[in-house]
Amino acid sequence: MVNPKVQDSSTVGNLMTDQIYSSGFSDDPETPVVILLGWAGSTDIDLQKYARVYEEKGFDSVRQITPKYTVFYGAKHVPGYSKHLLNFLKTNQLSQRPLIFHMFSNMGVLSLQELEPLVREDGEFQEILPHIRGLVFDSCPGKPTLTSFFYALTDHVLTGPYFWRYIQFVGQVFKLIFTSITSPNNGSRSSWYEYLTKDSLFRMPMMFLFSKGDQCIPKSDIQALASKLESEDVQVTQVDFIDSPHVGHWDRYPAQYNEAVVKFMTSIDVIES
Repeated sequence: MVNPKVQDSSTVGNLMTDQIYSSGFSDDPETPVVILLGWAGSTDIDLQKYARVYEEKGFDSVRQITPKYTVFYGAKHVPGYSKHLLNFLKTNQLSQRPLIFHMFSNMGVLSLQELEPLVREDGEFQEILPHIRGLVFDSCPGKPTLTSFFYALTDHVLTGPYFWRYIQFVGQVFKLIFTSITSPNNGSRSSWYEYLTKDSLFRMPMMFLFSKGDQCIPKSDIQALASKLESEDVQVTQVDFIDSPHVGHWDRYPAQYNEAVVKFMTSIDVIES
């Protein structure tokens, strides 16, 4: 392995900063790379357990954490984070390796969505597209609703004692309303659920991981989108974890989660059976 643990950061206005982490990269240019795009409020410690699922099968991993409020009213910053990620892959000579993108919740989907214009329009990054071998969607995508907004904000973003969470919650709701009024075209929030079926470049094999126990994103949202993509001749794998919570499938069923990932990677010839 080369390179010690890498932590890179990019500031895109005020304190809206993303971080990119890795545990180092193999010298072998054929080594596959998984890019883990975290959920709102996630940390690198959260993503490391998922990275190990892949690393144990010979992958290198790259993990991107975006500011926890981005998905609510900071979507305009996401293209900057996406360009930062693509530059990171290119700088570390990873852009032409077999690539897997693994998204968590709607924040991960939003991050993926904002990569597409760069891959489509920017000659510097167009070389990456043919090397994306598969996409994994964990607890996503879901339609943006008030229910998912409140759940994500209270369970994954706000921290501290309950009274302090309440104060933060009220403040964030007012800020969201103010931002929506003053910046009606703030990012692509309203379209992250449907963009995959609307002339998206991303038509490679996909795996969707969901559960009836997910209180943030209904599994019916995910199944409906997966079925639509399947009807459009996209190779789709669906895995139902029955009762695990939002972004909690691995925590409750680690063996089944690992098995699903390995089976999918084998089906798309990224690893040998």
